[in-house]
Amino acid sequence: MEKFELELAANIQIDHITYGIFSGLDTIRNAYYNELAQIASDLKFPLEEYGCYPVSIQIGEMIPSDFGHIGSLKISTSVTIDPQKFPVSTTVDNEVQTPKDVNAYKALIRMSLPFVYRKSVCDFLVLSQLCYPGAIQTCKIEIMINGQVQIAPFELNSILPQAIVEHKDKAWPPISTLSLKKTIQWLSDSKSLIPLISKTNVERAIAAFSNLFQAGGLAELTLLWTMVGIEALFSKSKQGIMEQIREKIHVLIGYPETHKKRLSAMYDYRSKFIHGATEIPANHYGMLFKTEKVVSAESETWETVTFSAVLLTSCLQKIVTLERRDLSFDYTLAAT
Repeated sequence: MEKFELELAANIQIDHITYGIFSGLDTIRNAYYNELAQIASDLKFPLEEYGCYPVSIQIGEMIPSDFGHIGSLKISTSVTIDPQKFPVSTTVDNEVQTPKDVNAYKALIRMSLPFVYRKSVCDFLVLSQLCYPGAIQTCKIEIMINGQVQIAPFELNSILPQAIVEHKDKAWPPISTLSLKKTIQWLSDSKSLIPLISKTNVERAIAAFSNLFQAGGLAELTLLWTMVGIEALFSKSKQGIMEQIREKIHVLIGYPETHKKRLSAMYDYRSKFIHGATEIPANHYGMLFKTEKVVSAESETWETVTFSAVLLTSCLQKIVTLERRDLSFDYTLAAT
């Protein structure tokens, strides 16, 4: 079988909410699109065993909507498939079978490659959020090969934009913007933009951060993943976890004494939530009427979730700035 090429594309719709408090994201969003324009033809996506390929990014026009604007991105590349380098097989009735003709081979490639490309595209959007927190809101994505949809539209949502907005007037934790291109160069390997299996505490924290972005992600799931990321960075033993987190965060990004209680409240809520020791409202399936207790419980959850999401983002931004792939701390004897 001879080599052949496949044209891959991701069509991405981005809903930018710009009314009310969300207008505070305009500066971050503009900075993000400015960098995208600069690197639109200067990026490469690693695609697992298929190799690393240059991609092009087309930025669509902003279209007014009821709540702001709808933007679009198209990320595309051309992949050369060499059957000699990429032997594929399938299992039928527990028997491994290798395709014997080019059409069967291409069909198997079409089954696997779109999902590899989807991971790279989603990794790119996740790193976009790390570098420009809140720049991207609801995303709807479809993956195409040779102009035909291979993966039906799916969403990539997160509470991070709202968390950034609600905490933007607070001096701590600090949130900035980073170079997306440099961040990709620092983190990516020959297989993917975000390593599929994490080997260090920093990679584990970034893996946890990537799980903040789901289709219809729940606030409670966000809390679990942010705490996984924070503990991956700062906890080395099961004893005194809160003290470890507080001391090491102070070393990494500092914190005013006035924010000490916020850290303690975050971890106290995490512990009560995990161990079933706090009031947890039953699923009300979007019910509009809520009792005062339900509203109070959900408000406490939301405050903890948004704070922990901003805190994890802040810590990861500092680590990227320091270009640390692993994070360790030493105790030193203070001068007398």
